[in-house]
Amino acid sequence: MIPEGSTEKKSAPPTSEINEQVSPLVKKITENLKQIGIVFGAIIILAAAVTGYKYYRVRTLEKGQAALGRIMLQADQKQRVSDLKSFLEKAPSRMKPAVRLQLASQAMDSGLYEEAGKYWETIASQTKNQDLKVVAGIGQANALHLVGRTAEGLQILTRLQKEAPERYLENINQSLATMAETTGEWNKALQAYQQLKSKSGLRDGNTGYLQYKIKQLQQKTRQGKSS
Repeated sequence: MIPEGSTEKKSAPPTSEINEQVSPLVKKITENLKQIGIVFGAIIILAAAVTGYKYYRVRTLEKGQAALGRIMLQADQKQRVSDLKSFLEKAPSRMKPAVRLQLASQAMDSGLYEEAGKYWETIASQTKNQDLKVVAGIGQANALHLVGRTAEGLQILTRLQKEAPERYLENINQSLATMAETTGEWNKALQAYQQLKSKSGLRDGNTGYLQYKIKQLQQKTRQGKSS
């Protein structure tokens, strides 16, 4: 027992006792640091992978665009179609719709209507873009008409006439009127020409022709009713 008033200091806890208290804490911190290090390392690796993938995609897209540009600069149109077919197989997925669009357009200009129709059909069925779907539908209908499958093309246009935005109705009605006349569907052709006239306003050089076609078709429909 220490006498009262004594200046003797209390002895420090033994080293072994300190170690017993500190060791679990150090161990816990060390384990957490390891875990933090693993997570941080994984984040770095993931970030590097994403960056690398983005770079790869950008570079691939740039190379693809350059290749497409070289193809489109060729003077021979049928050679362009041939090269576009080959390029389509290896083109980046993001570029394939654009390549098909070029293929359809170039095939139409080259008189390869059967091939063009297939590309238009693929574009229309795969795209989610409403404008491109309508344009492809019109293209497919015209291609079918040019290979003698006018009735099929007319079915597509009749559907588009009901579904397409108003800004496309003039193009649709122009093709529809021609095809309906070809198949002898006078009423359908007449309705298309009447819609074209109602939207044409006072545009010079157009209303006269439309009025002529309307009178011509009205006469044919009357003849059809009287026969």
